[in-house]
Amino acid sequence: MGIEKMVITSRRNIQAQRVHTDVLIIGAGIAGATLARKLQSTNLSCIVLDKGRGVGGRMSTRRRGDVAFDHGAQFITVRDPRVQVIFNNLLSLGVVQEWFRGSADGLPRYCGTQGLSQIVGAIAKGCDVRTSTEVTSLSHDGTHWTATCVNGDTYTARVVVSTAPVPQTLNLLANGAVDLGNEIRHELTSLRYERCIAALVTTSAPVDVRSIVHPDVAYIGDNLDKGISATPSYTIHATPDVSERMWDEDRHTTAQHLARCVFGDALPGVIDVEVHGWKFSRPIDQAASTVFEAVMRPQLLLIGDAFGGARVEGAIISALDAAARITSA
Repeated sequence: MGIEKMVITSRRNIQAQRVHTDVLIIGAGIAGATLARKLQSTNLSCIVLDKGRGVGGRMSTRRRGDVAFDHGAQFITVRDPRVQVIFNNLLSLGVVQEWFRGSADGLPRYCGTQGLSQIVGAIAKGCDVRTSTEVTSLSHDGTHWTATCVNGDTYTARVVVSTAPVPQTLNLLANGAVDLGNEIRHELTSLRYERCIAALVTTSAPVDVRSIVHPDVAYIGDNLDKGISATPSYTIHATPDVSERMWDEDRHTTAQHLARCVFGDALPGVIDVEVHGWKFSRPIDQAASTVFEAVMRPQLLLIGDAFGGARVEGAIISALDAAARITSA
């Protein structure tokens, strides 16, 4: 993995275009970035589309001045030797650091030296990544796929790989009038996801949150301790039950509730509270294979943590297996 510059293009307010590529990847999270990087060493052209302003997906880092939050995933553990090779390289580049080790399994908890989105960006360097490009439908003519985007762009490809959560991918196919057949549709619609509401709390002084336990809180991430924020900041993830129950309530009220769960009713030292909702934060169910072939011709593959395993590493494994399948075809 080198240090070449990542090619990122924002497609806002530019005249619509029609682009062809061998492989089109939807989603510039860790799975999409890993797959695109693996395909770089082949003779296949590849484009990655993402509706966000930058790469990362659920490995996003939010910055505001000297305050930073990893507001999705908080760290990465590695068990697979193939993934360890990737992280050894990222360690050598100074992109990844060990935050702490698990008391039960002894495995390193890796994080980015500047946030988790930095890891995705490093993996995607040199790849053709087009942000602010939201796909609205996927259709095919029996030979090639066509992805239609909000900005009017269309992309054609002989292979499409969707890293988006399964319900979002199914919506794109429905908008393109693609019939998957009852068996495949049933298998995909049976994959469910947890929701997660994240409160992003900035305090005037550091707080030791390691021993704080509350039934409404699933995890507390200390971004100052992690080394990515110059100001004390904490990511508080609500439990799946609480997130589901409070999903349609006022988000600011929910964030204030989570802050009180951790810092008490008086909220001593709290100077700012933000909120983010992850509608598809973590898969509840797992598919039987790491790569799901939804359509054979033209090929449509679904990858991500719902297929490779409900961790960041699972999404990477899914992408590595997809690269092997595409290049061997």
